[in-house]
Amino acid sequence: MPQPTGESQRARSRGRDPKGGIQRVGSKGRDPRGGIQRAGSKGWDPRGGIQGAGSKGRDPKGGIQWAESKGRDPGGGIQRAGSKGRDPKGGIQRVGSKGRDPGGGIKRAGSKGRDPMGGIQGAGSRGRDPKGGIQRAGSKGRDPKGGIQRVGFRGRDPELGIQRAGSKGGIQRAGSKGWDPEGGIQWAVSRGWDPKGGIQRAGSKGRDPEGGIQRAGSRGQDPKDGIQRAGSKGARSRVQDPRGGIQRARSRGRDPEGWIQRAGSKGWDPEGGIQRGEIQSAGSKGREPKGWIQRAGSRERDPEGGIQRAGSRGRDPECRIQGAGTKGLDPEGGIQSAGSRGRDPMGGIQWAGSRGRDPKDGIQRTGKLSDLDIERVNLECEFNNVDHRTDLNGVDRLIVRRGQVFCISLYLRGRYEPGASGLTCVAETGPDPSEQYGTRAVFSLTPSVDSSRWSAAVTSPPGDMVSLSLCAAPDAPIGRYMLRLGSSTQIQLIMLFNPWCSGDAVYMEREEDLAEYVLAQDGLLFMGSSKYPFSMPWTFGQFESGILDVCLRILDMNPKCLRNPGKDHSGRRNAVYVCRVLSAMVNCNDRDSGVLWGKWDNKYSGGESPMFWTGSVDILRRWDRSDCAPVKFGQCWVFAAVACSVARALGIPCRVVTNYTSAHDSNANLLIEHYVNEDGKPVTATNQRGERVHSEILWNYHCWVESWMTRPDLRKAEFNGWQAFDSTPQEKSDGVYCCGPVPVRAIKEGELMSKYDAPFVFAEVNADVVTYMMKKDGSRTEVTTRTWVGQKISTKRVGHDEREDITHLYKYPEGSEEERAVFKKAEHQNKLSKRPQQEGGLQLSIKGSQDMKKGCDFDVFALVTNGTSSEKMCRLVFSSCGVSYTGVLGANCGFKDLLNLQLPPGGEQKVPLKLNYSKYGSALTEHNLIRLATLLLDYSTEQVLMDTRSIVLTNPDIKVQILGEPKVKRKLAAEITLKNPLPHSLENCCFSIQGADLTGGAIISESLADAVAPGQDAKVKIYFTPSRSGLRKLVVDFHSRQLSHVKGFKNVIIAPARGE
Repeated sequence: MPQPTGESQRARSRGRDPKGGIQRVGSKGRDPRGGIQRAGSKGWDPRGGIQGAGSKGRDPKGGIQWAESKGRDPGGGIQRAGSKGRDPKGGIQRVGSKGRDPGGGIKRAGSKGRDPMGGIQGAGSRGRDPKGGIQRAGSKGRDPKGGIQRVGFRGRDPELGIQRAGSKGGIQRAGSKGWDPEGGIQWAVSRGWDPKGGIQRAGSKGRDPEGGIQRAGSRGQDPKDGIQRAGSKGARSRVQDPRGGIQRARSRGRDPEGWIQRAGSKGWDPEGGIQRGEIQSAGSKGREPKGWIQRAGSRERDPEGGIQRAGSRGRDPECRIQGAGTKGLDPEGGIQSAGSRGRDPMGGIQWAGSRGRDPKDGIQRTGKLSDLDIERVNLECEFNNVDHRTDLNGVDRLIVRRGQVFCISLYLRGRYEPGASGLTCVAETGPDPSEQYGTRAVFSLTPSVDSSRWSAAVTSPPGDMVSLSLCAAPDAPIGRYMLRLGSSTQIQLIMLFNPWCSGDAVYMEREEDLAEYVLAQDGLLFMGSSKYPFSMPWTFGQFESGILDVCLRILDMNPKCLRNPGKDHSGRRNAVYVCRVLSAMVNCNDRDSGVLWGKWDNKYSGGESPMFWTGSVDILRRWDRSDCAPVKFGQCWVFAAVACSVARALGIPCRVVTNYTSAHDSNANLLIEHYVNEDGKPVTATNQRGERVHSEILWNYHCWVESWMTRPDLRKAEFNGWQAFDSTPQEKSDGVYCCGPVPVRAIKEGELMSKYDAPFVFAEVNADVVTYMMKKDGSRTEVTTRTWVGQKISTKRVGHDEREDITHLYKYPEGSEEERAVFKKAEHQNKLSKRPQQEGGLQLSIKGSQDMKKGCDFDVFALVTNGTSSEKMCRLVFSSCGVSYTGVLGANCGFKDLLNLQLPPGGEQKVPLKLNYSKYGSALTEHNLIRLATLLLDYSTEQVLMDTRSIVLTNPDIKVQILGEPKVKRKLAAEITLKNPLPHSLENCCFSIQGADLTGGAIISESLADAVAPGQDAKVKIYFTPSRSGLRKLVVDFHSRQLSHVKGFKNVIIAPARGE
């Protein structure tokens, strides 16, 4: 019995595969032999097939470009709907096109002219096509050369006589589900095809002059053989077609030539025609002994290789086509049924819901492919790294982001042939890769790349060199990967988070934000106090040489990875998990291999003062070179800045945040309790159980980081976005010194059950401060204070060297109804019971001077107001001392005690306190902070009021001038000057500079040989060579024995080198 050719269409198939494989509805692949891609396909057919609606690519060999394409097909393909141009090679111009196609292509709907070379004139055309093209819908004339006349034409075609309903010529019509491989046009919603070129037409009123099939409802007859058509009233006619014509629907007889199609038939004719008379009727329970096609619902198989019907449970031993819904497979590459998830490497399509796979490589398959024999691979590192925005790491290795296509070139021994060549790819990360945990992925070639999963597709014509496009799933674990191509080729790559990919959990929409929070290698950190905030420049340097490797090593050295590497590498798909690991690993308090050693006692022998650092690069390199020994020393802004550098290097958008007047609530009661004596000095108290109680800490400022990501684990969309996490070791979380990440929105709304560590972060910005004065007799009195926690929460403004206040992201306005609702939710009883201070009565506050520079003498003031109608006699204590940024008090800088301060009704007194450099100079820490405290006792009521404030003494400015023309690879000089503000000489003066892409990640220093006298300038020249163009920040640090770690910076625009 003759074998079928494989050209039958499947149930619900929308196109045809001219080589035998029919693509089906919803297929994600493509036909490797040039078939038609279907609606929703993301790729293209490299051999000229038609791309589906919505396709994002184009067909380079003449296929039809897709809807809304703005370009043209250079190879003669059909331009798309809405295209504004024309196809220069004869393709079909678009709907709405105003011009004509000079090369004979088809002009568009709405065209007013004609196509001079025989193309089809547009809808509404009044003329005719003089060269035999097809006239358009609504045309009043005829086509003199045998083209197809249009809908509404009243005559017939003098050469063929075929009238067409809505035909567009050799083109598939709107709504057509298939096509005729011999040039005929199928009509809208046709399910079959005419293998001999006859045109089937729905509702056509004409006839087919060559014996083709007239359509349903035809009233005429075939002038060559007199056969009535399908739908004719001679459905039971005894006449037969002597030329192979078609007997009509529901005929009970057979056609002696074997060409009879039957209404509702489910099969096909293995000779290329439509089912023959030997076919048993639909629903038959038996089989046809001659090997013809079994009917729908049959449970048997055809012993001669006929086609099994829909619902058949077996397989066709002779590679026929299995019916829709079959559970088996075609062993020789035939076409599998609709809804297939995979593809047949020999050109056929795999079947719906197939559960099996090829035992040799794990890929689902219905035939045997010849594996590509790869001689060598070009990773195209420069192209890919630039495309993935990782080129700042260098272009000497492949660094890509998940969920985004990258392309490599394969040089083969032999040729790649679509449908005949295969390739199995295996991507693995971690020491124990597993498909179950997502650290191993096995995939084969598909017609186009699917960015929702690991996938690969050849995107170039057949040959001995092909371009292979690959894509990782947008939730793939980040890290180092080994990618095996076939059995003998391996490549290595690094995978990062992708904030440019909408499928990635760290996706960020605005390019300005991405430039700031992912790509920017420098920025500003904010320090000082809430009344006097100031910025310090910082070099994050996440793209400097070797830093990405250090960041990956930090992940590898974390205790979770050392205990269970498989589980840890699987967790790296999750940005929440990675940030929690970073929170723990940037500090070393758990005696692990953390990066930084924290120290807050102002004793830094054996390491560097935290104020020494101006960037993360030197810290990370020291940790790496010392075999993961912690770098000494760091404090909160250093921990935060290093964590930010690592997060950005891995692809997580990140920024450093400063919270002024930040609480450290050690007992989780949302209260910061302070104890002072009658002089206003902090003391240790004794609680009711006789235990000694220390005052809790209130930091002048505290820095942490925010990272941007979704939080599907919390099941609330409003918790997506910025997540706070803190690497400074303060309290343990799950037994480890780490904190967060916790949604910033959860802090604002008082959702304290949200992961991770919401109560601690909530307290940092919302805790209440309660102060008690301990009397000499052992009693205590609550002091009225005006201290507010969580003020001026700050970060760098996007694109500007300015402070942005983001307090509103963490809390509602003080005293608002929303704030009270949050406190109720958080059970913040102390805040709820607190009443606003009444106007009137005694009022106490501290005021500073306008100009408070280090090295100068200046006054500060206690301002006392009597808002009552009676005279007041009070005691006023006014003190000052040095203080660290964490609130630890140092030596006294000045003190005043007025035992009898008389205040008339409505009166006001401004009491000054002189601060002399000779006294405060030695009490200052590197942070230049002085704590002022004033306490007022009303003798008549025994009411005690207290106010505190930390002031920041400003350092002298550093002036930087760049000498020379700033260009890439051109040596420049930075002339740096600082004026000595102190009344004594500066000794052991040293300037240092650092800048991303300016100093190669290194710190370049220059010392002065001589001391600098008071009022004189310290000046040096330091040379450096920029490595990249663009806006760069040169960070400067000055240090001497008397004046330490003064910071400055200069923004420099570096021009490209000549020829770049």
